[in-house]
Amino acid sequence: MKKIAIVYMAHDGFTSLYTGVGSVARDFLFSFPEVSKNLKNKFKGFSFDLYATTIKYNEKCFGFSEDVKKATQNIISKNKNIHLIELLNGSDGDESYATIDYWKFASISGATFVYVLSLQYDKVIVVAVDTPFAQVGNYFFKQHKSRNVAIAWLPQSTVLIHRENPIKLIKEEKERYEWEKDFVDLSKTNNHVFLSYVGEFMKRHLMEKYGARPDRLVSLRNSLYLNKLKSNITSQKEIKKLLVKLNVPTDRPLIFSFGRAEYYKGLDLVVANSLELIENKNFYTLILCSSYNDNKNDPEVKKLKKLQKISKNDIGIITSQDFHLPHLIMQWEKLNIIAVLSRAEPFGLIPIESRFYNNKNSVLVVSSVGGLPEQVVDGKDGFVTSLNKKSIKKVFNKVAELSSQEKIKISKQAYNRINSDYDQIKVDTEFISKMLSLT
Repeated sequence: MKKIAIVYMAHDGFTSLYTGVGSVARDFLFSFPEVSKNLKNKFKGFSFDLYATTIKYNEKCFGFSEDVKKATQNIISKNKNIHLIELLNGSDGDESYATIDYWKFASISGATFVYVLSLQYDKVIVVAVDTPFAQVGNYFFKQHKSRNVAIAWLPQSTVLIHRENPIKLIKEEKERYEWEKDFVDLSKTNNHVFLSYVGEFMKRHLMEKYGARPDRLVSLRNSLYLNKLKSNITSQKEIKKLLVKLNVPTDRPLIFSFGRAEYYKGLDLVVANSLELIENKNFYTLILCSSYNDNKNDPEVKKLKKLQKISKNDIGIITSQDFHLPHLIMQWEKLNIIAVLSRAEPFGLIPIESRFYNNKNSVLVVSSVGGLPEQVVDGKDGFVTSLNKKSIKKVFNKVAELSSQEKIKISKQAYNRINSDYDQIKVDTEFISKMLSLT
């Protein structure tokens, strides 16, 4: 029996949940029982263990959740081949993403753990997610020449997503760029080191901005555990009760957007460009946002609240860390438009999440930025708009004028695409199979 260890390192998703990075990590964990069955059928005589690896947080750390940790422990209790590993990052457990000093500590802790596993398994495949774990490969291979270890860095974003020119970076940004670039350079010289990409935009970005070699790139497309999303399906009666509790009118067509309260997420663009729909078609605009800071003092929340004053009875701004809440609103029968107008977006999960529920009354609108347009066939399973006011308003009005039959057709095509292209079980099985064939 050949023993294979899969190490998925992420700063969020296993004991905390406050980012899209965490959502993908969590679903990698939840889907693994089925992924491992697929792999064992494909690779006879192999066994597969997953090490869900994160930072050891204390209960005061932003994003930490006892419920999330219990969910992780619950799946572990039912699957002997899944393990939770909590690494140190040099803080007292109260820093998550943090800064480069913490990234160094976390990456060294991760590399040390990988070495221990390399002595116990025939093959160790590491997925080091995002910037905090970007140097696991460098720290590991500086000291160890193990031939049974393959390490892939999976950036969900990079510093150059938001700052295109490396020359204009401030000190902290430059440190991050060099930190990320070091791993890309390592992948060019070490046959056991790979770059994974979450979508086609990120693949191009890594090649054009970081000089990644195409032959060192392996797809691990952002996907979700669709079976878990089924558990969110809720009756219209219950959703109506929820909306009433949130003071959201239930007798008006709804335009909805959600995400972190950050400038690049473009939540303000949704509000500003929905005013015509409010005035002419009696729409209600609902924004659900989360903040790393105190909600009252967050500058983006303040900006949204200021916009709300333009038409207070027609615009709702709700601050919440509840990841479950948007999944209920996305099913509401009077939801007409789901808008994702990001100014920068490496990938984005909302196009997957929103269209899974096959809401026959709602249509997705995304900006033509980053990794969003690759998820939508314009006019077929959603709509794509540039970020100028004229284009946004034109698309919003076009969706508002669609007939019921047109919406049903778009919804069906969107649902089929999600099930075909963004099923985490299928994507993860293909990725692990590919990594085994390459090393």
